[in-house]
Amino acid sequence: MHALESGQGIPLILLHTLGGSVYQFERLLLLVGQRYRAIAFDMIGHGDSDPLGRHLSLEDHSDAIADAMAALGLPKATVFGQSVGGYLSALMGGRWADLCAHVIIGEAPPRTAADYAANWLEIEQGCSDLTTTFEALKARFRNLTPELLGRWNIDRRKAGTRALMATYWAIREFDFFRALQDIQVPALLLLGENGIASGELARRYDQLASNGNMPIHVLRDVGHFISIDDPDQLLSHIDAFAQRPT
Repeated sequence: MHALESGQGIPLILLHTLGGSVYQFERLLLLVGQRYRAIAFDMIGHGDSDPLGRHLSLEDHSDAIADAMAALGLPKATVFGQSVGGYLSALMGGRWADLCAHVIIGEAPPRTAADYAANWLEIEQGCSDLTTTFEALKARFRNLTPELLGRWNIDRRKAGTRALMATYWAIREFDFFRALQDIQVPALLLLGENGIASGELARRYDQLASNGNMPIHVLRDVGHFISIDDPDQLLSHIDAFAQRPT
């Protein structure tokens, strides 16, 4: 697994979105200073990590993160992930609770297998079109730049259609609601004000918020890609939560 690391202090694991890479955290890694030893991992099949050798479930991906933590000598860390990285954060808080001080789950859609089945053709088409235009992408970011568009397309091409679809299959097979119930450490849900929470998804988030043990915080003027739109605001939420006693 490829990783980027920065800073010294509280161990902090960072997990990217589907089709992304550790480079989603470049700006945040510059901010951590002496507060955190921040380590961003590329999922297997993404970025500069090894390609997929077989189908991996999200549970398999969480096991790979646990192995990578052991290889780095990290006995325990706060884990933040966004989108599919958020699902992995939830899994780490249950399946690998002994390795987690806190888990922070960012912009992870509370979708079901039926949701994915109903939109599968659209998902397949999206995973087959590896190059996105500026016009098609600009609504998904607060401030899309040519450099960000270039990185987006590089990351998608590195993963390729096979890895993107394999990861979507893993998500389709994943029971996010059960994973949330299984979390054994302090957990926080983060949403972007301009993210994906609308309609039925918003109602499902409201149901999750009724659980007082897992609060939901909304980041102002932020979309789905929290670490890219506003790394400073994200870090302030990480600070407020990760530095609480466990």
